[in-house]
Amino acid sequence: MSQRLFAREVLRFDSTVQEYENGDIFQYSEGEDATIACYNFALQKGVELKELLENRGLRVALFSVNAVAPERFDPILASVQRSGKLVILDDSQSPNDPSALLARGHSDNVVSRCGWW
Repeated sequence: MSQRLFAREVLRFDSTVQEYENGDIFQYSEGEDATIACYNFALQKGVELKELLENRGLRVALFSVNAVAPERFDPILASVQRSGKLVILDDSQSPNDPSALLARGHSDNVVSRCGWW
């Protein structure tokens, strides 16, 4: 529904690789070269980035974080362990900066952390 609010096509996925933490985290693809974690309405940009990287021959894991602060990031952190690279897309303007919880302690792996575009 959020895509409709912004006059965008509704995102459709062939399948969800996995749903974690009671729907707080969804994984839409697996990959060994990079991990993309999207917050809020950033999933559209994450899909675009995933397609760009895949067109360059990279295999990308794509996650959507649907909670302000999920209790655990285990599936995303396991993917970062494999890929060694983390891109965080977060369009929130929350003073709590929810994506900082994921980035904290993993700054060596964060390739890019993007806010409002």
